[in-house]
Amino acid sequence: MSSYKNTNTTYPIQTFDVPKFLKEHPFLSGLLKKDGNLFQCDGDAPSPSKDYGQLQINSNTVVLRWWKITLRNIEGSIYPGEIKNSYEDFYHDEIAQREISRIFGQKTLDYCLHLVCGQIDWLSRLPLNIQIKICSFVNLDDIPRLSLVSKLFRSICRHNDLWKILYMYQHGRHALENKNLIQLAEKRGWRHVFFTNRLKLQIELRREAQLEHYHPEDPSDLVKARERRHKLQPSPPVSAREQPSVRRHSIAIRKGSPLPDRSGSAKTDIVHRSDSPLLSARSFDSRSMNSTPLLRSPTNH
Repeated sequence: MSSYKNTNTTYPIQTFDVPKFLKEHPFLSGLLKKDGNLFQCDGDAPSPSKDYGQLQINSNTVVLRWWKITLRNIEGSIYPGEIKNSYEDFYHDEIAQREISRIFGQKTLDYCLHLVCGQIDWLSRLPLNIQIKICSFVNLDDIPRLSLVSKLFRSICRHNDLWKILYMYQHGRHALENKNLIQLAEKRGWRHVFFTNRLKLQIELRREAQLEHYHPEDPSDLVKARERRHKLQPSPPVSAREQPSVRRHSIAIRKGSPLPDRSGSAKTDIVHRSDSPLLSARSFDSRSMNSTPLLRSPTNH
């Protein structure tokens, strides 16, 4: 239970007066949202609890709502609850702090207590161009660590304009006079150009320049060498399945009538080749005459 309690050494007793502070600093008032929300989140409590909570911090109040979700129908414990306090009351309200710690975690509770005490994260509320300008003064070795803070800082650390500024800091503004470099940066990004080796970068710039001056009517030496190399490569062997003429011929042979057997006699060949009914009848008569013996007339003795 001591994780959500406050002590005088951890948090100050004096809370933050947002309207008074915004009157003294009119520029910062434009960084806040029009509805006056400083922080808003919602989510489910960790298991085994299934409760759902919603937290909202305005310019002068802290609103906490929760919904009890149970599998059993328990009378009186399924109704939603709400706590609405001022900054000072919320700072001393242990019930609200315990519910925030139970549903959202201790880190969210610490952030809310810092917020009601005046420690607002103005950096995340600044315009994007100002955020990029501030991050450009960070040491290059600290940028990967800065990207691990939150999703916002990760997107800022990977922004193309930030790496463009870092490239100018390292190589000077005269580097932007190279048109091929600018085209390569627009295509690949300034982060890629920044971390690319100088020799490799010159090769890529030369390649982009050759592709820029290439015309189909007058190809460059690089394209000619590529075409010559492609012609000298041996063509792969073509199988019979890939040749359409061979495939059609093989199909025609399968669909046609089978070839006659040459091992038989000449008569069988003639029978198989004869298509006329007259020839077949004559051949039948000749076979019948040869097969039947001649009858002789009886002689009188």
